[in-house]
Amino acid sequence: MPSEKTSRTHAMDGDGLMLNFYEYMLKKNKDTNFEPCPGVMVPDTIVYEHSFPRSWLFYERHGKDLTKGVLKKKMGQELDSASIQSAFKKPTEKVNIVAYYMQKGHTGGHARDENECVTIRYLDIDALKEFLGNRQVPKGDGILQKFVCSQGDNNSLIQAVWSPRICMLHRRLNVNSIEDQRKELSMFQKAATYEGAAHLTEDGVCSPATTARVKKICDAVAAHFQVVEHGKQLSRMVLYFKIDRQDVVWLLWCGAARVLSTRPIEIQPKFYCPQAKEAAARQELTSHQEVLNGADEQQLAMSHDFIIYSSLKSHG
Repeated sequence: MPSEKTSRTHAMDGDGLMLNFYEYMLKKNKDTNFEPCPGVMVPDTIVYEHSFPRSWLFYERHGKDLTKGVLKKKMGQELDSASIQSAFKKPTEKVNIVAYYMQKGHTGGHARDENECVTIRYLDIDALKEFLGNRQVPKGDGILQKFVCSQGDNNSLIQAVWSPRICMLHRRLNVNSIEDQRKELSMFQKAATYEGAAHLTEDGVCSPATTARVKKICDAVAAHFQVVEHGKQLSRMVLYFKIDRQDVVWLLWCGAARVLSTRPIEIQPKFYCPQAKEAAARQELTSHQEVLNGADEQQLAMSHDFIIYSSLKSHG
């Protein structure tokens, strides 16, 4: 019989790329006129299961204000290759990346904990056409997501580690310009963030305003989950965000979640990148549970509230 620390009590309890996360975001919320998760914008995202597209999540804008809209889903015949190619266009003339595919558990047998590893492939228009039209291209389980250009010249990603009492943000930037036209630079070398080798990326900072905006979205996701799952509460969550060139915050994907679980949480998935084997050097990560424990200790030092601290420890 599995111990409490290793048993999973909910489908959203897990590490790596959480494919079912999008289904929970789309569930109708009785507190918001039976709409999907409010205040959340997700770029076009197609979920693949067993190499076949199963659903297409997209954000439909209402009126001229981009932030006024709702999450929706396409299924069945709407997931044809022509429609996908039409929607996944170049973000700008100088950026050739149109999408990326994140695949779960595909490492070619070269990594430990293969089920939790994630492989990322960046795609331009030609590579996307090949990906969609060639059934021999391995897809497995994963997501095809439209590429969003970050603010500034360099691709960057924000990682949010959320708990009910604290939200820690970390930003990672690629050192190469996303618009660099040199042929010797691959798409991976220009776009990689957390999955990239040390020489390709660097740490960035998040402003207080950005931190507040991201935390608000995390809180909205947690509140929505509690309603649609009939009172079940998230105790830990790791989400990845991007701020685009119009200063819009996009929620990209969920890297881990706990539903009142005592299992340790993996903040960052284990990435396997065939385009850059040197990225394997970054797989020996500091214990992510130690990072969370440190955050709880900081919260206790600031608030001197031992009751909250004890509650956080009991929820893992």
